[in-house]
Amino acid sequence: MHEPPFFPGFPGSPFGAEFEVAAVLNWLIIMGIILGILGIVAITGGISAIRRSGFRLSLAGAICALLPFNLLRLLAVIFVSLGRGEFE
Repeated sequence: MHEPPFFPGFPGSPFGAEFEVAAVLNWLIIMGIILGILGIVAITGGISAIRRSGFRLSLAGAICALLPFNLLRLLAVIFVSLGRGEFE
């Protein structure tokens, strides 16, 4: 029987001493799907903020864009929340 390949891990790693490629691939696929959904919400919220049509969607988009943390993205959340009166 053919065994799946494995890579040596680091001591104390969450995958243990050895982990399979399939486990890492599954983890990467799940994280890619989550980041894709957050990206779609961020883009939709940005479009909503430009049109000034929906405050909640704009704020949700700004918060979803915060995942890879950056100072400009934090400022986007602050400015969207301060501009609440400008939305319809």
